[in-house]
Amino acid sequence: MTYTMEEKCWIWLATLKGLGDKAFRSLIEALGSAQAVRQAALQSPGDLPLEENVKAQMARTLSPDYLDRLAAALDRRGIVAVTPMNPQYSGLLAQLPDAPVLLYAKGDLSLMQSPGLIAVVGSRSATRYGQKAAYQLARDLAMQGVTIVSGMARGVDSYAHQGALAAGGKTIAVLGCGVDVIYPPENGALYDQIAEQGLLLSEYLPGAEPLKGHFPERNRIISGLCHGVLVLEGGERSGSRITANLALDQGREVMAVPGNIDLPLSYTPNQLIREGCALITSAQDVMEAMGWANAQASVQQKKPAAQQPRRQEAPEAEEPIRVTPGKPTADETKIMGMLSMGPA
Repeated sequence: MTYTMEEKCWIWLATLKGLGDKAFRSLIEALGSAQAVRQAALQSPGDLPLEENVKAQMARTLSPDYLDRLAAALDRRGIVAVTPMNPQYSGLLAQLPDAPVLLYAKGDLSLMQSPGLIAVVGSRSATRYGQKAAYQLARDLAMQGVTIVSGMARGVDSYAHQGALAAGGKTIAVLGCGVDVIYPPENGALYDQIAEQGLLLSEYLPGAEPLKGHFPERNRIISGLCHGVLVLEGGERSGSRITANLALDQGREVMAVPGNIDLPLSYTPNQLIREGCALITSAQDVMEAMGWANAQASVQQKKPAAQQPRRQEAPEAEEPIRVTPGKPTADETKIMGMLSMGPA
């Protein structure tokens, strides 16, 4: 991957541990560009309004060849760093005030510009009904040219990705860990297939573990990438509910598949339907709710009708973390160590 000098400096700045997105944006706004920030770090680092640990990282990474070494380390792992300057960075995502300043990607970047993007979300502990519905709806939507977006978690997410791939369609997985980390570990084959036929995305540094707090954070990317969000199963205080809330705040269409009234996992989709979201029982229902004749034609985004943002609830507890990352080269380990990232 070839990066411009501004992109290289942007990537360098985004990989500084402890520099949050808010501070990142403040620096860019104050100095005008990532190159200007790097120049200031070279000439007058004391003037930068940053924590001392961030300044120390800057000082360790200012050698003339560091930017090229960082880019080369990403290339060797098959990872592309996608900045907002990249024309393939999602236009929908870029509109959000909390859009990620950098995305790490494996696969087909052009999928972020797909004319029809639908997120399919639901419980990790999906029922057989939820699994079947996720698979069939994703498969049928993919057959009509829709790109399916989900989080590659157990349950609904995995079945949605599988359904899209089974149809020969396209799918995007937004991970709550580094883009080079397979989680859950049993999804290794699915991970490889998405990397080959779809797109893997993460805002977290390569090698980042799937920490509990990452999952509700990444949900804004799942909904933000898409024109609409389809909810299948989720309890009252579930990640599915959080994603639906985020989608409403972002002006996305929210739809839901009704569930068994006797099951707690049916709470979120049934409640969303009560609140005015479209009731979905087929792929055609989704196409009609979105106002799409065919996702391969021009897509006109449809705004939710008279729906107010919902208060976000805490997500369900995450499952035990098991990580199976790839093994880095000696040079990658050195570079990642300089970034205080640790080996992947």
